Amino acid sequence: MKKVFKIIALSALTALSTLAIAAPATQSVTVGILVPMALPAMTQIVNGFEKSLSQESKVPVKYVVKNAQGDINIQRSILQEFNSSDVNLVAPIGTDASQMTMAIVRNKPILGIAANHLKEQAKKAN
Repeated sequence: MKKVFKIIALSALTALSTLAIAAPATQSVTVGILVPMALPAMTQIVNGFEKSLSQESKVPVKYVVKNAQGDINIQRSILQEFNSSDVNLVAPIGTDASQMTMAIVRNKPILGIAANHLKEQAKKAN
């Protein structure tokens, strides 16, 4: 399980380092995490992601965690909010949430957590 979090953290760091190079004036990075529904497993995923990313990051990271409460309309609203806000990286949890994120968020990096088949979907979106 720790290995999975390290891989996810390294992927996020790669995305964040790209942002840091592109905008060196940025003092901190904001990561928007979309939680599709409140479950103990989701809480563990968020906590592990935050802990791993904070330990590995060279810049301060602020986390904005939003819970969609199992409602697809709330999830869409959260993604639209992330798209128009100062969030530097969007990290949805799960395949369905990641696919919706790829459809809505076009101008920010997306890191799907616990998601499958995203490479094929990303190729179709381009």
